[in-house]
Amino acid sequence: MIRKIITGILSLTAAICILAGCGRVSEETLVSEVSEDENVSADGVQQHLIGVVTYDFSDAEVAGFRNYLQNYISQCFPGVEFLYTDEVTSLEEEIEELHAMKDAGVEGILSFVTYDLEEAVNYCSENGIYYMMASGTISDKDFNKVSENAHFVGVIGPGNEMEYEAGRKLAGSFSHKTE
Repeated sequence: MIRKIITGILSLTAAICILAGCGRVSEETLVSEVSEDENVSADGVQQHLIGVVTYDFSDAEVAGFRNYLQNYISQCFPGVEFLYTDEVTSLEEEIEELHAMKDAGVEGILSFVTYDLEEAVNYCSENGIYYMMASGTISDKDFNKVSENAHFVGVIGPGNEMEYEAGRKLAGSFSHKTE
């Protein structure tokens, strides 16, 4: 049941953000008001913490996504909190952030960047954390490496064929303008 809830929240959040189109984790971000049961707030609302891995916290896409999560999703699902990274620029930083998020108690990860999808998904799976690529395109080879993992929720993105076609059309439009 918890998997369905987390998967649903991750999927809904990513899907709506697509349509509507971080440094280290700080102590302040990690603090939340909960009762003695860590997963239930003082007012009895089930609490869920979702980590958001970003490539550049100041990027317009990431800023828009954060605004949407904080000002819409958090209002619709009052028990959901999001924990953000700043800038993740290497596999080492990505794994370090996943460790910090695990220690903070996240149940799921929305990732805007990965340097090794298989390693990130395996780490999350070993720690009972669900993982979703919130944006982007991955190769079929990389997808097939993780597609059977029960903690891998999926990828939201245009797909390789759409990316190729968009690139082809863009190049074609440039070639016609230079003639």
